[in-house]
Amino acid sequence: MSQEILYTSAPQGLKPGSRGFCTVISTPGMSAGLTEKLESLSGYRQMFSGEHASLNPVNYSHLILNIAGRPYHVLSSIRDAGQDYTQRTNKLAHHVALEPQELRAGGPACALASPGFCESAFDGRPRYLPTGRLPPPDLPRLTPCHAWKDAAGDAGWAGILAEAACQGGKPVTVIYAPGAEMLPLVEEALRLVPEAQRWRVTFSTYFTKLPIGVDCLWRFMPDGSPEAQSIRRTPHVTVIDLTRPLPPLQPSDFVLAARTGTAPPVAQSMAFAQPDLRPAAAPRHTPFEPAAFGEPTAAADDYDEADEDSSGEPPPMEEYQLERPNVATLSPARGPKPPFPIELHPKRSGLSPAMIGMMGATLFLLVTGGIVLAVVFRQNRVAPPAEALSMAVEPRQVAVVIDEKANEEAERKATEARNAEAVRLAEEKESRRLAELKRQQEEKEKMEAANALAAAIEVVSRRPFEEFDETHKDRILEIPRLERSTVPFKDLTQIFVASTDDLLLELLGGDEILKEGYRFVIDRKKKTKDGDVECVEFPVKLATKTAGSSQVAVFRLRKNALQFRWESNASDRGANLRLCELQIRGGSEKRECRLGKPSVVDKPELSLEKKGPDVTLDLPGIQHLDESRLQVEVKIGDHPAVAISFGKQETLVLAKSNSPEKLEEIELELKLVPSNGGLALSYRPFVYPIERGKNVEPHPERTEIWGTEFKGRKESNQGSINSLNGKVVKLDSRRKDHNRRAEPGEREIASLLATRSNANKDLVDQRVTAIRSQIQSSMDLINRDQAAIDAEINFFKGRMEWCDKMAAKFEKLDGKSIQVVVNLQLGMDKVCLLKTE
Repeated sequence: MSQEILYTSAPQGLKPGSRGFCTVISTPGMSAGLTEKLESLSGYRQMFSGEHASLNPVNYSHLILNIAGRPYHVLSSIRDAGQDYTQRTNKLAHHVALEPQELRAGGPACALASPGFCESAFDGRPRYLPTGRLPPPDLPRLTPCHAWKDAAGDAGWAGILAEAACQGGKPVTVIYAPGAEMLPLVEEALRLVPEAQRWRVTFSTYFTKLPIGVDCLWRFMPDGSPEAQSIRRTPHVTVIDLTRPLPPLQPSDFVLAARTGTAPPVAQSMAFAQPDLRPAAAPRHTPFEPAAFGEPTAAADDYDEADEDSSGEPPPMEEYQLERPNVATLSPARGPKPPFPIELHPKRSGLSPAMIGMMGATLFLLVTGGIVLAVVFRQNRVAPPAEALSMAVEPRQVAVVIDEKANEEAERKATEARNAEAVRLAEEKESRRLAELKRQQEEKEKMEAANALAAAIEVVSRRPFEEFDETHKDRILEIPRLERSTVPFKDLTQIFVASTDDLLLELLGGDEILKEGYRFVIDRKKKTKDGDVECVEFPVKLATKTAGSSQVAVFRLRKNALQFRWESNASDRGANLRLCELQIRGGSEKRECRLGKPSVVDKPELSLEKKGPDVTLDLPGIQHLDESRLQVEVKIGDHPAVAISFGKQETLVLAKSNSPEKLEEIELELKLVPSNGGLALSYRPFVYPIERGKNVEPHPERTEIWGTEFKGRKESNQGSINSLNGKVVKLDSRRKDHNRRAEPGEREIASLLATRSNANKDLVDQRVTAIRSQIQSSMDLINRDQAAIDAEINFFKGRMEWCDKMAAKFEKLDGKSIQVVVNLQLGMDKVCLLKTE
């Protein structure tokens, strides 16, 4: 799996306690060796500042590292990042370490140029990434090198870099004007390199220096940098100076390929292959230097990698055996040398076996003849007298003895001299070692003294609350929730004081939060040590009038870092420390801040369909509070907020009739019930139905009703209407029967009126009046019953319309969000404990 880090200056790094230039983003599980090596590659030097800062180049690089025997291909982008949180110059370094099996045929430049591969900003949140990124699988198409043509006037110069990479691997330096983009030039030149060799090519678009053991083949230097000035004075190096006129190029396969966009023969004969992890001896590179540069070509034996600021060690990729190209396909007449060293075999002798035999026989005869002649010559010599022989032997024996003693003495003296020299060399080596250790210790002490002085100067020069004002604009210094297990100190903020005597902490509201008899206090500060670091602690105690006090937490200042930790035996009342305010005095300045953020919960929804469970709102970690100090405001939809106290009921008017008759109203009764560590909100809906026989005033008493009850009431009213319609049918039958019974009376009245005379006038009129009165009485009774039934029908129809209207209003109110805010009254201030969003 690929691994990566982001390295910059930040007030808080990924590792606990780290700040300044440090790693802020990383993939998990990265080894310490790889992390340290990647951080060492993060050096960057700003050439420009102010309005010209945009001319600072971005260093895109591909380097090969060997960490604990494992090769890593590191793709990096290092750039100017303006000013950091201390108003000093800043940089942003992004490194991606790839293992051999994660490489892609496109090469390192293609990966760096792909959108989104390199990070260009830090959002301020230190974190671990779930996984590292990989190069894109796309294989770039070979095209003419237009970027090189624009930069150098001839696209063929890209072939010079590719040819140097394929034929020996001698470093090439490119000098460019500040502000020019170099990554497109690297990408075009790398396309000319065979796929199997692209990941062997290391490069840097802003080369300065490299750690020991890391090599760089293509080195791009901005004009005006010390490296560019030095390389111009260095002989026997390959330099392409884009800031000056370049000489014409001699044609070659790579030069023509760069101009035309066709693969050179060596590239056509090779296919991309992943590196084989079998060890192989690193080939000896032959330096490359085109004759067109007008400089003498260095011989292979005269070339020294140290002249190129290299470490002298071969790059790690040379330790792997890649797939060997088919050298037979290369053109023998012209074309580049094969990129891999050709194995040379011993030249066979030109002598035949017969000639060798004859020479051996001749040599044998010459040796045999010489021996025979020596024997004959010795036999012909005259023997000397015995006396002479005896006189001659004695001095010889003495000389031999003297020579042996002289040799022994000389050998003894030589041995003593060698031992003395060995002792002298060992003493000198030990003396140099001790002197080096003493020098390193002195340098370390000087560095520590300088760092301490710089830190003291920095503290004195910085305002006490400089970082606090920048990072805690909400004036909330959040301490963690109560944990009874042993936990380490947590950093809260930075307070810059020259002396611990200049720092004072005081709790505000510590005697008002809990019920009577309990209060929070900060005890007298005391000085402690954390290893070799001097610290000052501020114990926080929970005091009572009868049971004394117990320590629940502690604040600590360590190297200007204000820290906090809960005690493992803190009681549950100690959790309310998060409701206090902390006053921090640093020298002549002071700041007041909260120690906890309000709990934020989702808004619950109002449900008026049917009665359900109460709405529960948790206040985690807040216990043993004085309920009389809690203020709860509830707001539903667009209606005004209502303040509720524990154990009391408040009414929220949700709907009123807009008509002057005020036929109905809807009210919602809210009740606040305490629960374990939280609140329970209970509500009931009420209506004012119209009264039978009254169509103007609402009912004087409200009735609890839920949305599901309107359907039943509407069905009941419809049943009453159906029953009244039956009475109407019966009344029509009575009307017909009345008419049938009234017909004889009408005929009698007509007969009486026809026979009426002056003689019987009074009697006839009396009879007619009696008959008509009887008929009208019966009709009046029927009409009265009809009016009563019509009134009943109209009443129940009105109730049905009222049910429909109430159901519509309940449906409109149902699902409205309930907004709740819980405040704690502390003197003249309010502390928000909970709010819904």
